[in-house]
Amino acid sequence: NVFGQINVETVNLDNVSPLVSGFVTPIVQTTINNRVNPITILRGQQLALNLPIAASDGTLKANVKDVRSEIKDGALNLFVTYDFAGAKGVQPSP
Repeated sequence: NVFGQINVETVNLDNVSPLVSGFVTPIVQTTINNRVNPITILRGQQLALNLPIAASDGTLKANVKDVRSEIKDGALNLFVTYDFAGAKGVQPSP
């Protein structure tokens, strides 16, 4: 699975002194950590493949073995390792 986390850097409240932000921001971050973080962005099953191969009257299954992620230049890059298996005469369910 690929997980994300929400990080609150600053909370700005209308008509309230900016000094209050220093007290409010950690409270908001703690609340988000307790209720939301970590967030599941992608489950391994969403990347799994189950492809019919007509020439062999079979199915190629690619199950996710590992997912590694990195953020580089503002983009999320996923590196997926698959475990491939084939079965003759088995068609994937719709």
